[in-house]
Amino acid sequence: MRSLARILLPIFLFLTGMGDVCCAPLQLCFEDVAQKPWTMPDGSGLNIVLLKRVEKLLGESFVFTAKPWKRCIEETRIGVMDGYFAATNTDERHQFSAFPTLPNGMPDKSAMLNETTAIVYLKKDGKGVWDGKKLESPALPILVQRGYYVGTMLRRQGLQVEESIKSSEDGLRALLQNRADVAVLQGEEARYLVGHDPKFKVAVIASSIPYTTTSQYLAISRKVYDDNPKRIEAIWNAIRTVRESAEYRALLDAKVMH
Repeated sequence: MRSLARILLPIFLFLTGMGDVCCAPLQLCFEDVAQKPWTMPDGSGLNIVLLKRVEKLLGESFVFTAKPWKRCIEETRIGVMDGYFAATNTDERHQFSAFPTLPNGMPDKSAMLNETTAIVYLKKDGKGVWDGKKLESPALPILVQRGYYVGTMLRRQGLQVEESIKSSEDGLRALLQNRADVAVLQGEEARYLVGHDPKFKVAVIASSIPYTTTSQYLAISRKVYDDNPKRIEAIWNAIRTVRESAEYRALLDAKVMH
């Protein structure tokens, strides 16, 4: 079935007028901090591989630019960029961004790029507590990476949050510097460092219970989507096709942190 989908999708696009050169290249933004194995500041990573395969499948053209995450989102909001990835689907972002959506209005997880997990990191001699249900940091704010949706989630829990760090390694260093007792960090890098770097291994605990796991999408400017919804829907459909292909799944299974 997957092979048949890869054959039929380009034919469908041709018949519906989505030819090879219908449109200007899409300007797509991603975070300029390493999120192994999904994106790297140099333009490598599995999400980039996936989207380049979408380009080839559809005869599309994407321009990838690495920027600070909050700037990616803001520049999409004001029309400088056409879209950003890998993004969590949130109500706030829906005001100016389009995400793949099912007919019932729910997020279409089959068109996601990847899933990512936010892990709770506790300073060993600190006052932070996480039991898998309730997170507490009575003495100091909880650190999160700038612009990440997990910060909104924590604030909705009534917790004090500080978004002063850019990377997950910055968050771990802040714990060592006694700037916080708790950091909720996204991606694989922090977990690797706590498991392998002696200075973090002796001072920081990585919780075995994630704080949250979220689906990550290619989000498109609402205006860009409204101007050509068939084009964007075709891209999301192609993301699904590529992500489910045997070739891409082999890459996914072989991913290596370091």
